[in-house]
Amino acid sequence: MSLTSSFTSQYYEKLLLEARSRKEKSISEVVEKAVNSKLQEIQLNIERTIKEKKVVANTNESLIKEQEIWQKEVKEIEERERLTLRLKDEQLVDLEEQPFAAVVAATQAILDEQALQAHCYHREAALSLNVFTLGIKEERKKRQSGLLPRNKFQSELMVKEVKKESTFVACSFMTVLSEQGLDFGPFMNIRVGMMKSDPKNYVHSPATGTANELNVSEGYDNGAFPRCILALEVQAMVLLLNVRRRKPYDNVTQAYWERLCDWFETDKFKKFSTINKAIRAKKKVNHCGGSRSFLNHRADKTFAGVVPLRSQFHL
Repeated sequence: MSLTSSFTSQYYEKLLLEARSRKEKSISEVVEKAVNSKLQEIQLNIERTIKEKKVVANTNESLIKEQEIWQKEVKEIEERERLTLRLKDEQLVDLEEQPFAAVVAATQAILDEQALQAHCYHREAALSLNVFTLGIKEERKKRQSGLLPRNKFQSELMVKEVKKESTFVACSFMTVLSEQGLDFGPFMNIRVGMMKSDPKNYVHSPATGTANELNVSEGYDNGAFPRCILALEVQAMVLLLNVRRRKPYDNVTQAYWERLCDWFETDKFKKFSTINKAIRAKKKVNHCGGSRSFLNHRADKTFAGVVPLRSQFHL
């Protein structure tokens, strides 16, 4: 009986040990599976985090590159704006340096007062009469000697040639007016009444600085014209002020003359006062000199003295 109970006890102990062994084994397997699963999850999370970091790094790199590109474009835009502002400032300075007062005064005189129209009319009439008078003298000598019969047609041709030559003389001043943006349309009518009056009464002698009724050819013969065609225009204007034969121009004052002189002496005027040398070189009566000839003129036909315009005339 005791032996049976002993075997039974051993049997149950063996079963208990086997059960405990199976339990421990299953527990270890479960723990191992859980640990492996957790390790795999952690590894996957780590790999995912690494990938996300790489993506973030690439994104940051692209953002940095884009930021550099934008900064470069911003610098270029700022540079362009700075250059544009500098150009605008230079243009504003150039505009401020332009003698607007003189240009406006000259334009007003041309359009409203018509003073320049009048003195250009008398100036061209004087020049035309000079060439015309020389031709008449030659014809008179030939007729008196019997070498040339009276021919009205030849006289008409001479008058046409005189007008053609005078037209070129007037072109120098018109060129300056056009380049300065002034309207020279009123000057185109200066030949209409050229020979309707007695132009010799309006001739200004450059040698004496006064108005004379002498022979118009004196002091103006064969290229001995004042160097500056503009000087002739100023002479005619001063003549109208002094002689006042037709209409007084009281609003043309000494201050107006000083403004004109200031305009003539500026670099802007010198720059815009160029004339086509190839054209003027073909003419006998021409503008001899560059922009400096607008500032001075010859006082006599011997070309002995150069007189500044500012000191030559006093109203």
